[in-house]
Amino acid sequence: MAKFTYEITYFQSQVEQMSAEGLRELVMQVCERDPSLILDVVHHTSQEERGRGGYHPLPDSDSPDWCVCGRCREMPTEEERECCKQTPVNCISSQPNFDFIVLDPLVLLMVRRYRQVLIRCYTA
Repeated sequence: MAKFTYEITYFQSQVEQMSAEGLRELVMQVCERDPSLILDVVHHTSQEERGRGGYHPLPDSDSPDWCVCGRCREMPTEEERECCKQTPVNCISSQPNFDFIVLDPLVLLMVRRYRQVLIRCYTA
Protein backbone atom coordinates (compact mmCIF):
# COMPACT_ATOMS: atom_id res chain seq x y z
CA MET A 1 0.00 0.00 0.00
CA ALA A 2 2.87 2.41 0.77
CA LYS A 3 4.27 1.94 -2.75
CA PHE A 4 0.90 2.81 -4.28
CA THR A 5 0.66 5.94 -2.10
CA TYR A 6 4.13 7.00 -3.29
CA GLU A 7 3.12 6.52 -6.94
CA ILE A 8 0.00 8.61 -6.47
CA THR A 9 2.01 11.36 -4.76
CA TYR A 10 4.59 11.28 -7.55
CA PHE A 11 1.84 11.45 -10.18
CA GLN A 12 0.20 14.40 -8.43
CA SER A 13 3.49 16.31 -8.37
CA GLN A 14 3.97 15.64 -12.09
CA VAL A 15 0.48 16.95 -12.89
CA GLU A 16 0.99 20.06 -10.73
CA GLN A 17 4.12 20.93 -12.73
CA MET A 18 2.33 20.79 -16.10
CA SER A 19 1.25 23.96 -17.87
CA ALA A 20 -2.44 24.63 -18.49
CA GLU A 21 -1.93 24.04 -22.22
CA GLY A 22 -0.09 20.78 -21.50
CA LEU A 23 -2.97 19.61 -19.30
CA ARG A 24 -5.51 20.45 -22.03
CA GLU A 25 -3.53 18.51 -24.61
CA LEU A 26 -3.18 15.56 -22.25
CA VAL A 27 -6.91 15.48 -21.49
CA MET A 28 -7.70 15.49 -25.22
CA GLN A 29 -5.21 12.67 -25.89
CA VAL A 30 -6.57 10.57 -23.04
CA CYS A 31 -10.17 11.12 -24.18
CA GLU A 32 -9.24 10.20 -27.75
CA ARG A 33 -7.66 6.99 -26.44
CA ASP A 34 -10.61 6.16 -24.17
CA PRO A 35 -13.80 8.02 -25.25
CA SER A 36 -15.68 6.82 -22.17
CA LEU A 37 -13.64 9.32 -20.14
CA ILE A 38 -15.18 12.17 -22.14
CA LEU A 39 -18.31 11.86 -20.01
CA ASP A 40 -16.30 12.57 -16.85
CA VAL A 41 -14.76 15.66 -18.42
CA VAL A 42 -18.11 16.82 -19.77
CA HIS A 43 -19.75 16.49 -16.37
CA HIS A 44 -16.98 18.54 -14.77
CA THR A 45 -17.06 21.29 -17.41
CA SER A 46 -20.87 21.44 -17.35
CA GLN A 47 -20.79 21.96 -13.59
CA GLU A 48 -18.25 24.78 -14.04
CA GLU A 49 -20.35 26.42 -16.78
CA ARG A 50 -23.48 26.20 -14.64
CA GLY A 51 -21.57 27.95 -11.86
CA ARG A 52 -20.72 30.83 -14.23
CA GLY A 53 -24.35 31.35 -15.22
CA GLY A 54 -24.61 29.08 -18.24
CA TYR A 55 -25.17 29.97 -21.85
CA HIS A 56 -28.28 32.07 -21.46
CA PRO A 57 -28.49 35.86 -21.75
CA LEU A 58 -27.90 37.80 -18.56
CA PRO A 59 -31.13 38.65 -16.69
CA ASP A 60 -30.86 42.34 -17.55
CA SER A 61 -30.30 41.72 -21.28
CA ASP A 62 -33.01 41.25 -23.90
CA SER A 63 -33.46 38.04 -25.82
CA PRO A 64 -33.38 38.28 -29.64
CA ASP A 65 -36.55 39.12 -31.59
CA TRP A 66 -36.83 35.58 -32.98
CA CYS A 67 -36.84 34.05 -29.47
CA VAL A 68 -40.16 33.01 -27.93
CA CYS A 69 -38.97 31.37 -24.69
CA GLY A 70 -36.85 34.35 -23.59
CA ARG A 71 -33.77 32.20 -22.96
CA CYS A 72 -32.07 32.31 -26.38
CA ARG A 73 -29.00 34.35 -27.20
CA GLU A 74 -28.13 35.97 -30.50
CA MET A 75 -26.52 33.60 -32.99
CA PRO A 76 -24.31 34.48 -35.97
CA THR A 77 -26.25 32.66 -38.71
CA GLU A 78 -29.91 32.28 -39.60
CA GLU A 79 -29.55 28.51 -39.39
CA GLU A 80 -28.48 28.76 -35.72
CA ARG A 81 -31.33 31.06 -34.75
CA GLU A 82 -33.68 28.38 -33.52
CA CYS A 83 -35.96 28.66 -30.50
CA CYS A 84 -37.82 25.85 -28.71
CA LYS A 85 -40.91 28.12 -28.73
CA GLN A 86 -41.81 27.09 -25.18
CA THR A 87 -42.42 29.13 -22.05
CA PRO A 88 -39.28 30.00 -20.05
CA VAL A 89 -40.13 27.31 -17.49
CA ASN A 90 -40.48 24.63 -20.18
CA CYS A 91 -37.56 25.82 -22.33
CA ILE A 92 -35.53 22.84 -23.55
CA SER A 93 -32.31 24.59 -22.55
CA SER A 94 -33.43 24.60 -18.91
CA GLN A 95 -33.68 20.81 -18.86
CA PRO A 96 -31.10 19.18 -16.55
CA ASN A 97 -28.97 17.50 -19.23
CA PHE A 98 -29.08 20.17 -21.94
CA ASP A 99 -25.56 21.50 -21.29
CA PHE A 100 -24.21 17.98 -21.13
CA ILE A 101 -25.92 16.61 -24.25
CA VAL A 102 -26.06 19.60 -26.60
CA LEU A 103 -23.49 22.26 -25.79
CA ASP A 104 -20.41 20.59 -24.44
CA PRO A 105 -17.49 20.59 -26.92
CA LEU A 106 -16.26 17.15 -25.90
CA VAL A 107 -19.67 15.57 -26.43
CA LEU A 108 -19.79 17.23 -29.83
CA LEU A 109 -16.33 15.84 -30.61
CA MET A 110 -17.47 12.34 -29.66
CA VAL A 111 -20.62 12.65 -31.78
CA ARG A 112 -18.63 13.90 -34.78
CA ARG A 113 -16.27 10.93 -34.50
CA TYR A 114 -19.15 8.51 -34.20
CA ARG A 115 -20.76 10.10 -37.24
CA GLN A 116 -17.51 9.72 -39.22
CA VAL A 117 -17.40 6.02 -38.33
CA LEU A 118 -21.00 5.55 -39.45
CA ILE A 119 -20.36 7.36 -42.71
CA ARG A 120 -17.36 5.14 -43.38
CA CYS A 121 -19.41 2.03 -42.64
CA TYR A 122 -22.23 3.00 -45.01
CA THR A 123 -20.00 4.26 -47.84
CA ALA A 124 -17.56 1.34 -47.80
